[in-house]
Amino acid sequence: MSKIIFNEHQRRQIESNPNVTSVSDRTIQFTYDFKV
Repeated sequence: MSKIIFNEHQRRQIESNPNVTSVSDRTIQFTYDFKV
């Protein structure tokens, strides 16, 4: 688990990335196409 905790503003910025499927305060999940 990550030691970094994203605040609300950071989560909104990360969510706006088309390669991201979901964001929580500690994790980012990327799309399959981005990972390959």
